[in-house]
Order: sequence, then structure tokens, then C-alpha cells
Amino acid sequence: MAGKRVCILRMGWQPFIDEPLRNLIDALAARGIETTLLKSRARADLGLPEETHPKADCQIFQLRLKRFSKLPGLRPVVLFLGWFEFIFRLVVRGLRAKPGVVIAIDVDTLPAGWMIARLIGAKLIFYSYELYTDRPGIPAKPFWNMLERLLIHHADLVVACEPNRARVLQERFNLPECPMVVLNVPPRNTELKRSRRIQDYLQTQGIPAAKVAYFHGWINRARCADTFVRAMKHTDPDVVLFFVGPIEEAFKQELLQLARDLGVEKRVIFRGVVPSEELMEYPASADVGLQAQLNVGLNSFYCAPIKLFQYLSVGLPVIGSNFPGMLDVIEKNNAGICVDPESEKEIAAAINRILGGDALRQNLSKNAFRAAHEKYCYEVEGKKLLDIIERFLDS
Repeated sequence: MAGKRVCILRMGWQPFIDEPLRNLIDALAARGIETTLLKSRARADLGLPEETHPKADCQIFQLRLKRFSKLPGLRPVVLFLGWFEFIFRLVVRGLRAKPGVVIAIDVDTLPAGWMIARLIGAKLIFYSYELYTDRPGIPAKPFWNMLERLLIHHADLVVACEPNRARVLQERFNLPECPMVVLNVPPRNTELKRSRRIQDYLQTQGIPAAKVAYFHGWINRARCADTFVRAMKHTDPDVVLFFVGPIEEAFKQELLQLARDLGVEKRVIFRGVVPSEELMEYPASADVGLQAQLNVGLNSFYCAPIKLFQYLSVGLPVIGSNFPGMLDVIEKNNAGICVDPESEKEIAAAINRILGGDALRQNLSKNAFRAAHEKYCYEVEGKKLLDIIERFLDS
């Protein structure tokens, strides 16, 4: 008999427990629901330990076939076989957990979620963080599309993290109902507090006080990192571009060389990866948040990522891409400016406009915090999902 426990399945793309998952575990614990998190070790080696969650039974396992993934000519085969190992390990551990509800995050865990739910009579929730095959660099897209089409109808509930993505899933897989939407939002921030984390760091580097254009997350070309650096040539000289997050060393050196070529090397700062518990002190000490990213498929065109809502939660005005999901959040709430993400001059003009006048920046900041406090918080967004999970567990 399945117990009153939730089992969450996650592919280990990174060593962190991502914010939406952390919020879900916290909310389940607050309702007295036990959680087991099953996750493989991170694919990307960032030199960081695997994060766990104190309110969940976190079982993080190493895939044994991963050691062979660098053998010449065998990488595609090893990765494919490694996924089967991943599914097998999820199923074995998931059955031991005896959950009443299984939550499969993205299609790469869905087969395991379906098998566990079917074998023990649990409810299955398919939580689609991404439009999986619309992400760049995903191999074997026909296979994943076939798998999603085959199994999505077996889920008792489908959840998407953005309204347009939910519509795409419904149309693509002929779902009878539009998936539930739970935006990737942080917990409610009850008070708007400023920090000095960035200013203190700049002081240790001998950099004078500056206005800070801020970005956190994976630093890469798709997220406009090089365009942000080029934009610095057109911004006011007292503006610093501050990056927090992981970056491949080759790309970092490319950006540093670009900054040198443009004569802005002293105004482009890479802080690296910071502990999760310290992260929000950085946007709370910035002046404008950067969330522009390129349109490299529907997954990016229809995005409203966690960092957008994290910025809003600390009252940080946002510069985002002029895509549907971000326009709905940023400009409809008068919390920032949306631009062409491929235009360094539009990005620079938006930075200069927001940072050029205290009245505008303060108004945008007030609107950002209000929107986050009233609606873009997990207390509002997560409630509908949590209510259904409780109903599933009681059935």
C-alpha cells in the first residue's frame, strides 16, 4: 500500500537543488508531508559538493557508466545506456520509498515515474520544467518526443511553469485539458531590504562605488552574456556589470578578452558560484537585473525563469527579452523594460534609462516588489499544486 509520502525524481544536471524544487519540498514539509528526492549526481563538474535538503530524504547516486562517457567514439552509446541505468536506479529506489505520489520532473524521468506509480498504485504528476526537445543541444529529439507523447497521457496531473508552455504541451500532445501552471517563483519576501554584498566585494577588489547591472545563473551565449559585455561600451562610465554563477573557462576568457578590446575590462566582474543561502543578498545589492536571453527555440521564447521572479522579490527592476512570458510579467507590472536581446544598444539604453534617474528606478523597484509580494510568490503559485497533492494522498 502506497504511503503518505511524495517521491520526486530529478536528473542531475547540476549539483544544486534548484529553487522550484527547494520551494516544493519546503511547502510539502510545512504540510507535514514526507518527501524523498531521488537524483543522479551532477553531469557538469563544477568542483562543488552535491546539495541536499534538510527536510527531505535526499538520495543522490552516481551513475556507474558515466566513467566511460569520455571514451572516443563511444560517448553517444554510453550516454544512452547511462540513461537506462538512471531509470533503473530511480525505479528501484522509488519502489522502496513507497510513495503515494510520484513527481517526475521533465521527460527524462517520466518512464521511471510511470513505472513506480503503476507498480504500487501511486498517483503520477508530470512536472514539465522545460519544453524538453525545444532546448538547444538536446540529442535524439525524436526519441524524447516519442517518449513524452507516449507517457504524458498516463499522468494524473501535468504541470508546466509558464502559461504559453502549457498551451504548447496541450496542443502538441492533444491533451484533454491545459496543464496546470505553477510559475517558478520564490517564497514571499515580506520586507524590502537592501544589502551591501556587491559593494563590499567591489571594495575588496579596489573598484570604486558603482551602479550595478546584475546577472545570476548559468553564464553563456544563449543568456546574452557576450551581448551584455558589448552593451557596457554604451553605458554610463559609472556602471559595473556583475555576473554571479557558473561559466565554462574558455567562454569566460573570451568575455574577458572582449571586455579588454572594448576598454571596459574594469567594469566587468565575475564573482563565480556562491552558496545558495547567500545568493539573494547579491540582487538585493544591485540596481538593475538582467534577464535577456536569445530566442533559440520555444523553450527560451516562452520563458519566465526563476531569476526573473527572484529579482522582483527584492525590488530589483528588470531588463528582459521582448518575449511573451517576460512581457507579461515585466512590462504589464511596470517593473522594468523589455528589449531586443540581440541589440547591445537597446540593452545599454535600458540600463542607462533605469540607472539615470532615481525616481524611475525607485518606481520600478516599488512595482517589482509589490508584484512579487502579491502574486509572484510560492505561497500563491504553489497552493494549487499542494492542494492537489494532498487530495491525491488522501484518496
